[in-house]
Amino acid sequence: MWAFGVAAALSILTADEGASVDARLYRQHFELRYDDPQHAFEPLEVQGLRLMSQRFTPTGDSVGVVHVLHGYLDHAAIQAPLIERLTQAGYTVRTLDLPGHGLSGGSRAAIEHMDDYVAALEAWLEGQQRPLRIVAHSMGCAVLMEAMRRRVIDSKARVVLLAPLVRWRAWRLSAVGEALIGWAVRSVPRRKRRTSGDEAFQALRQNDPLRPERIPIKWVRALRRWAKTFEVTSALPHRPMILQGRRDRVVDWRHNHRIIQKTFPSASFHFFAQGRHHLQGEEPILRSRVFAMIEEQLGGD
Repeated sequence: MWAFGVAAALSILTADEGASVDARLYRQHFELRYDDPQHAFEPLEVQGLRLMSQRFTPTGDSVGVVHVLHGYLDHAAIQAPLIERLTQAGYTVRTLDLPGHGLSGGSRAAIEHMDDYVAALEAWLEGQQRPLRIVAHSMGCAVLMEAMRRRVIDSKARVVLLAPLVRWRAWRLSAVGEALIGWAVRSVPRRKRRTSGDEAFQALRQNDPLRPERIPIKWVRALRRWAKTFEVTSALPHRPMILQGRRDRVVDWRHNHRIIQKTFPSASFHFFAQGRHHLQGEEPILRSRVFAMIEEQLGGD
Protein backbone atom coordinates (compact mmCIF):
# COMPACT_ATOMS: atom_id res chain seq x y z
CA MET A 1 0.00 0.00 0.00
CA TRP A 2 2.73 2.45 0.94
CA ALA A 3 4.49 1.99 -2.39
CA PHE A 4 1.44 3.61 -4.00
CA GLY A 5 1.51 6.32 -1.37
CA VAL A 6 5.14 7.16 -2.15
CA ALA A 7 4.36 7.38 -5.85
CA ALA A 8 1.47 9.73 -5.12
CA ALA A 9 3.59 11.83 -2.77
CA LEU A 10 6.48 12.12 -5.19
CA SER A 11 4.16 13.09 -8.03
CA ILE A 12 4.12 16.58 -6.57
CA LEU A 13 7.79 16.94 -7.50
CA THR A 14 6.85 17.03 -11.18
CA ALA A 15 4.66 20.08 -10.48
CA ASP A 16 2.14 18.71 -12.99
CA GLU A 17 -1.27 20.35 -12.91
CA GLY A 18 -3.45 18.45 -10.46
CA ALA A 19 -0.60 16.50 -8.82
CA SER A 20 -1.59 15.60 -5.29
CA VAL A 21 -0.43 13.71 -2.24
CA ASP A 22 -2.21 10.65 -0.84
CA ALA A 23 -2.72 12.28 2.54
CA ARG A 24 -4.01 9.18 4.29
CA LEU A 25 -1.03 7.00 3.37
CA TYR A 26 1.42 9.84 4.03
CA ARG A 27 0.05 10.29 7.55
CA GLN A 28 -0.08 6.55 8.13
CA HIS A 29 3.54 5.92 7.21
CA PHE A 30 4.97 8.84 9.17
CA GLU A 31 2.68 8.28 12.17
CA LEU A 32 1.01 11.66 11.89
CA ARG A 33 -2.08 11.12 14.03
CA TYR A 34 -4.37 13.61 12.31
CA ASP A 35 -7.44 13.55 10.13
CA ASP A 36 -8.87 16.10 7.74
CA PRO A 37 -9.32 18.99 8.36
CA GLN A 38 -6.77 18.98 11.23
CA HIS A 39 -4.03 18.37 8.65
CA ALA A 40 -3.80 20.28 5.38
CA PHE A 41 -1.28 20.59 2.55
CA GLU A 42 -0.63 24.21 1.51
CA PRO A 43 1.70 24.35 -1.53
CA LEU A 44 3.37 27.60 -2.52
CA GLU A 45 5.57 28.69 -5.39
CA VAL A 46 8.96 30.30 -4.79
CA GLN A 47 11.39 31.18 -7.57
CA GLY A 48 9.66 28.82 -9.97
CA LEU A 49 9.66 25.87 -7.56
CA ARG A 50 6.57 24.31 -6.04
CA LEU A 51 7.24 23.91 -2.32
CA MET A 52 5.10 22.08 0.20
CA SER A 53 3.92 23.65 3.42
CA GLN A 54 1.64 21.80 5.83
CA ARG A 55 -0.64 22.91 8.65
CA PHE A 56 -1.56 20.89 11.75
CA THR A 57 -4.25 22.25 14.05
CA PRO A 58 -5.17 21.34 17.64
CA THR A 59 -8.54 19.83 18.55
CA GLY A 60 -9.53 22.91 20.55
CA ASP A 61 -8.90 26.61 20.14
CA SER A 62 -5.40 27.53 18.96
CA VAL A 63 -3.19 29.49 21.37
CA GLY A 64 -0.83 30.55 18.59
CA VAL A 65 1.20 29.38 15.61
CA VAL A 66 4.58 27.61 15.69
CA HIS A 67 6.65 27.30 12.52
CA VAL A 68 8.82 24.17 12.32
CA LEU A 69 11.82 23.78 10.00
CA HIS A 70 13.54 20.43 9.34
CA GLY A 71 17.20 19.48 8.92
CA TYR A 72 19.25 18.28 5.96
CA LEU A 73 17.93 15.16 4.17
CA ASP A 74 14.86 15.28 6.44
CA HIS A 75 11.45 16.82 5.83
CA ALA A 76 8.36 17.92 7.74
CA ALA A 77 6.97 14.47 8.57
CA ILE A 78 10.16 13.49 10.44
CA GLN A 79 9.14 16.13 12.99
CA ALA A 80 6.03 14.06 13.90
CA PRO A 81 6.81 13.77 17.66
CA LEU A 82 7.37 17.54 17.95
CA ILE A 83 4.29 18.37 15.87
CA GLU A 84 2.13 16.14 18.06
CA ARG A 85 3.45 17.64 21.30
CA LEU A 86 2.88 21.20 20.08
CA THR A 87 -0.67 20.58 18.89
CA GLN A 88 -1.45 18.86 22.20
CA ALA A 89 -0.26 22.07 23.88
CA GLY A 90 -2.80 24.00 21.79
CA TYR A 91 -0.55 25.37 19.04
CA THR A 92 -1.23 25.38 15.33
CA VAL A 93 1.90 24.03 13.63
CA ARG A 94 3.12 25.08 10.18
CA THR A 95 5.89 23.13 8.47
CA LEU A 96 7.86 23.63 5.27
CA ASP A 97 9.78 21.14 3.16
CA LEU A 98 12.79 23.14 2.00
CA PRO A 99 13.77 23.07 -1.71
CA GLY A 100 14.95 19.61 -2.76
CA HIS A 101 13.50 17.92 0.33
CA GLY A 102 10.43 15.86 1.09
CA LEU A 103 7.44 16.89 -1.03
CA SER A 104 9.03 20.10 -2.34
CA GLY A 105 10.45 20.58 -5.82
CA GLY A 106 14.07 21.24 -6.71
CA SER A 107 17.23 19.20 -7.21
CA ARG A 108 17.29 16.56 -4.50
CA ALA A 109 19.18 17.81 -1.42
CA ALA A 110 21.04 20.42 -3.49
CA ILE A 111 21.28 24.19 -3.62
CA GLU A 112 23.55 26.65 -5.38
CA HIS A 113 23.58 29.14 -2.50
CA MET A 114 22.08 29.62 0.96
CA ASP A 115 19.92 32.31 -0.67
CA ASP A 116 17.79 29.47 -2.11
CA TYR A 117 16.75 28.34 1.36
CA VAL A 118 16.35 31.84 2.80
CA ALA A 119 14.11 32.91 -0.09
CA ALA A 120 11.88 29.89 0.57
CA LEU A 121 11.74 30.70 4.29
CA GLU A 122 10.96 34.36 3.71
CA ALA A 123 8.12 33.58 1.28
CA TRP A 124 6.70 30.95 3.64
CA LEU A 125 6.66 33.38 6.59
CA GLU A 126 5.20 36.29 4.62
CA GLY A 127 2.09 37.64 6.30
CA GLN A 128 2.47 35.55 9.46
CA GLN A 129 1.68 37.16 12.79
CA ARG A 130 4.60 38.61 14.76
CA PRO A 131 6.38 37.92 16.98
CA LEU A 132 7.13 34.64 15.27
CA ARG A 133 7.52 31.35 17.11
CA ILE A 134 9.97 29.09 15.28
CA VAL A 135 11.59 25.73 16.06
CA ALA A 136 14.34 24.57 13.70
CA HIS A 137 16.61 21.54 13.55
CA SER A 138 20.19 21.19 12.26
CA MET A 139 20.38 22.65 8.73
CA GLY A 140 17.04 24.34 9.35
CA CYS A 141 18.85 26.22 12.13
CA ALA A 142 21.50 27.37 9.65
CA VAL A 143 18.75 28.73 7.40
CA LEU A 144 17.07 30.42 10.34
CA MET A 145 20.31 31.92 11.69
CA GLU A 146 21.07 33.34 8.26
CA ALA A 147 17.56 34.81 8.17
CA MET A 148 18.23 36.40 11.57
CA ARG A 149 21.55 37.74 10.29
CA ARG A 150 19.70 39.36 7.38
CA ARG A 151 16.97 40.71 9.71
CA VAL A 152 14.33 38.62 7.93
CA ILE A 153 13.63 37.33 11.45
CA ASP A 154 13.55 40.15 13.99
CA SER A 155 14.94 40.00 17.52
CA LYS A 156 11.49 39.63 19.12
CA ALA A 157 10.97 36.19 17.57
CA ARG A 158 10.84 33.25 19.97
CA VAL A 159 13.36 30.86 18.47
CA VAL A 160 14.47 27.35 19.40
CA LEU A 161 17.50 25.80 17.67
CA LEU A 162 17.86 22.01 17.98
CA ALA A 163 21.40 20.73 17.25
CA PRO A 164 22.20 23.74 15.05
CA LEU A 165 24.49 23.28 12.05
CA VAL A 166 27.33 25.63 11.27
CA ARG A 167 29.98 22.98 10.69
CA TRP A 168 29.42 19.26 10.51
CA ARG A 169 31.52 16.85 12.54
CA ALA A 170 33.95 15.78 9.77
CA TRP A 171 34.37 19.33 8.48
CA ARG A 172 38.15 19.27 7.98
CA LEU A 173 38.31 15.68 6.75
CA SER A 174 35.57 16.26 4.20
CA ALA A 175 37.40 19.38 2.99
CA VAL A 176 40.42 17.23 2.19
CA GLY A 177 38.27 14.69 0.36
CA GLU A 178 36.51 17.43 -1.57
CA ALA A 179 39.86 18.91 -2.66
CA LEU A 180 41.13 15.50 -3.82
CA ILE A 181 38.11 14.11 -5.65
CA GLY A 182 35.52 16.89 -5.71
CA TRP A 183 36.37 17.69 -9.30
CA ALA A 184 35.57 14.11 -10.35
CA VAL A 185 32.34 13.33 -8.48
CA ARG A 186 28.97 15.05 -8.23
CA SER A 187 27.72 13.40 -5.06
CA VAL A 188 28.67 11.04 -2.25
CA PRO A 189 26.51 8.47 -0.43
CA ARG A 190 24.95 9.55 2.85
CA ARG A 191 26.11 7.84 6.02
CA LYS A 192 23.59 6.04 8.19
CA ARG A 193 24.33 7.15 11.74
CA ARG A 194 22.37 6.56 14.91
CA THR A 195 20.83 9.95 15.63
CA SER A 196 18.36 8.97 18.35
CA GLY A 197 18.16 6.62 21.31
CA ASP A 198 14.56 5.78 20.41
CA GLU A 199 14.38 2.64 18.25
CA ALA A 200 11.02 3.48 16.67
CA PHE A 201 12.14 6.96 15.62
CA GLN A 202 15.45 5.62 14.33
CA ALA A 203 13.64 3.02 12.23
CA LEU A 204 11.27 5.64 10.82
CA ARG A 205 14.19 7.72 9.57
CA GLN A 206 16.17 4.79 8.20
CA ASN A 207 13.12 3.57 6.25
CA ASP A 208 12.07 7.00 5.04
CA PRO A 209 11.06 6.72 1.35
CA LEU A 210 11.45 10.48 0.85
CA ARG A 211 15.03 10.64 2.16
CA PRO A 212 17.75 11.27 -0.47
CA GLU A 213 20.48 8.63 -0.55
CA ARG A 214 23.26 10.88 -1.81
CA ILE A 215 24.74 14.25 -0.82
CA PRO A 216 25.53 16.53 -3.78
CA ILE A 217 28.97 18.14 -3.70
CA LYS A 218 27.47 21.49 -4.68
CA TRP A 219 25.43 21.48 -1.45
CA VAL A 220 28.64 20.90 0.52
CA ARG A 221 30.30 23.83 -1.22
CA ALA A 222 27.29 26.10 -0.73
CA LEU A 223 27.23 25.39 3.01
CA ARG A 224 30.99 25.95 3.30
CA ARG A 225 30.65 29.35 1.64
CA TRP A 226 27.81 30.25 3.97
CA ALA A 227 29.67 29.11 7.12
CA LYS A 228 32.71 31.18 6.15
CA THR A 229 30.51 34.29 6.02
CA PHE A 230 28.44 33.47 9.08
CA GLU A 231 31.42 32.78 11.31
CA VAL A 232 32.61 36.40 11.03
CA THR A 233 29.18 37.92 11.70
CA SER A 234 29.01 40.71 14.28
CA ALA A 235 26.92 40.18 17.41
CA LEU A 236 23.15 40.12 16.87
CA PRO A 237 20.41 41.02 19.41
CA HIS A 238 18.29 37.88 18.93
CA ARG A 239 17.81 35.56 21.92
CA PRO A 240 17.44 32.01 20.61
CA MET A 241 17.43 28.98 22.89
CA ILE A 242 19.86 26.26 21.77
CA LEU A 243 19.32 22.62 22.76
CA GLN A 244 22.25 20.31 22.03
CA GLY A 245 23.04 16.66 22.71
CA ARG A 246 26.59 15.86 23.76
CA ARG A 247 26.44 12.51 21.92
CA ASP A 248 25.67 14.21 18.62
CA ARG A 249 27.93 12.74 15.92
CA VAL A 250 26.50 14.77 13.03
CA VAL A 251 27.42 18.40 13.82
CA ASP A 252 30.64 19.76 15.31
CA TRP A 253 28.69 21.06 18.29
CA ARG A 254 31.69 22.33 20.28
CA HIS A 255 32.81 24.58 17.44
CA ASN A 256 29.24 25.57 16.64
CA HIS A 257 28.63 26.50 20.29
CA ARG A 258 31.52 28.96 20.22
CA ILE A 259 30.38 30.56 16.96
CA ILE A 260 26.71 30.82 17.95
CA GLN A 261 27.62 32.20 21.37
CA LYS A 262 29.69 34.91 19.70
CA THR A 263 26.97 35.70 17.16
CA PHE A 264 24.08 35.65 19.62
CA PRO A 265 25.51 36.77 23.00
CA SER A 266 22.03 36.76 24.57
CA ALA A 267 21.31 33.16 23.54
CA SER A 268 20.70 30.45 26.14
CA PHE A 269 22.40 27.07 25.78
CA HIS A 270 21.26 23.76 27.23
CA PHE A 271 23.19 20.51 26.84
CA PHE A 272 21.96 16.95 27.26
CA ALA A 273 24.59 14.37 28.22
CA GLN A 274 22.75 11.46 26.55
CA GLY A 275 21.25 13.41 23.68
CA ARG A 276 22.05 12.61 20.06
CA HIS A 277 21.35 14.66 16.93
CA HIS A 278 17.56 14.29 16.80
CA LEU A 279 16.60 15.51 20.27
CA GLN A 280 12.98 15.84 19.12
CA GLY A 281 12.99 12.08 18.44
CA GLU A 282 14.93 10.88 21.47
CA GLU A 283 13.79 8.26 23.99
CA PRO A 284 10.62 9.34 25.87
CA ILE A 285 12.08 10.70 29.13
CA LEU A 286 14.70 12.85 27.41
CA ARG A 287 12.24 13.88 24.71
CA SER A 288 9.80 15.11 27.36
CA ARG A 289 12.50 17.29 28.93
CA VAL A 290 13.34 18.76 25.53
CA PHE A 291 9.69 19.44 24.70
CA ALA A 292 9.04 21.09 28.07
CA MET A 293 11.90 23.50 27.44
CA ILE A 294 10.66 24.24 23.92
CA GLU A 295 7.19 25.05 25.23
CA GLU A 296 8.65 27.36 27.88
CA GLN A 297 10.64 29.27 25.25
CA LEU A 298 7.70 29.58 22.88
CA GLY A 299 5.35 30.82 25.55
CA GLY A 300 7.77 33.19 27.26
CA ASP A 301 7.76 36.97 27.10
